[in-house]
Amino acid sequence: MAKFTFPLATLLKLREQTRDEKREDLAEAYRDEEIIAEEERRLEGELSELTRKSRRASAPGRLDLARLRELGRSEALLRARRQNTTKRHRAARAEIEARLATLVEANRGVRVLETLRRRQLDCHRTEENRRDTREMDETAARSAAKGRDVDG
Repeated sequence: MAKFTFPLATLLKLREQTRDEKREDLAEAYRDEEIIAEEERRLEGELSELTRKSRRASAPGRLDLARLRELGRSEALLRARRQNTTKRHRAARAEIEARLATLVEANRGVRVLETLRRRQLDCHRTEENRRDTREMDETAARSAAKGRDVDG
């Protein structure tokens, strides 16, 4: 039986490598997004703590205006950082979507070549089976002819 060789094997390997790189890119984007999400959670916790401190500082009784101003500035800075982090998070999600679309396309390119390879392999096997059958038929016909020659 002749060995099957896929004429586009090199292209298939290149597309598989590209797909694997796209998977890595997507995984990296997910890691980046998780880091940003963790930062968002941390900032939310800091804001909650700052809000509690502000409430305590503005409770009835003696007011420390310097402390309230400091807490107000800190809160404004934290809110600005949280807003910036939220924008980065949205950008990270958009990057994930873009990388996912690229990966889907790379997967499609690999699947197309794998399907072509499978079809060509099936055709090769079918042709090989036909050849084997033809050879067996010819061998059987020769054997039958020899048997007639010996009898005749």
